[in-house]
Amino acid sequence: MKITIEEVKPQHRIELENTLIEKGQKVIDLAKLEEWKNFLRKRDSYTLTAMSTALKVIEKLNEGTGVEEADDVIGDVTGATNGLIARTVVKFCERGKEFGSYYENKYGIS
Repeated sequence: MKITIEEVKPQHRIELENTLIEKGQKVIDLAKLEEWKNFLRKRDSYTLTAMSTALKVIEKLNEGTGVEEADDVIGDVTGATNGLIARTVVKFCERGKEFGSYYENKYGIS
């Protein structure tokens, strides 16, 4: 199942930020939750939408999904947004280093 960034179209930036904070409480390590909240503040809607995709990747990894399958959740997103999603997963997921190594090998960047 591929989920693309276009699937999440928030009506309001604040509403999306609050939703991401709530969802983050379910998938992000409690030790990093305050950092997650601060990370989301003052981001634009497009960036917050990318963070929604990052949470879906984190959720898959937390469920034990392989990194390649979890990367498929990102879908056809490319360029800077793809990198933003990947860096967010690396930063906030317990399996972030594993995902980062996969990403670096796949794209030749970190």
